[in-house]
Amino acid sequence: MVKVSVFVVAAMSAMPSLTAAAACATGFTYCGSTLLHKGSYYTEIKNELKKQGLEVSTDHVQNSLFSCGEGGFGWIGFLKYCEGYCQDAGPGNNDFCV
Repeated sequence: MVKVSVFVVAAMSAMPSLTAAAACATGFTYCGSTLLHKGSYYTEIKNELKKQGLEVSTDHVQNSLFSCGEGGFGWIGFLKYCEGYCQDAGPGNNDFCV
């Protein structure tokens, strides 16, 4: 029973921490800065940057572009780092690099 409980807790901690926050909409692209305003995405952004071998700096966190729905509802996947900056295109629109 303890092993099952540990597994459930571990599995739940791997999920995006979206309690009391809005999840991103599946199929849309978001700037890191937009995701931070939307909810508790810092840990997920940090993990995605590390998977790509990128530094976890304020610039990379805010100016990287992510897809929503990678791996399930509310999950994000790294798309690219914006060399200029990442533009929030507003609700219902895909964010983009400038």
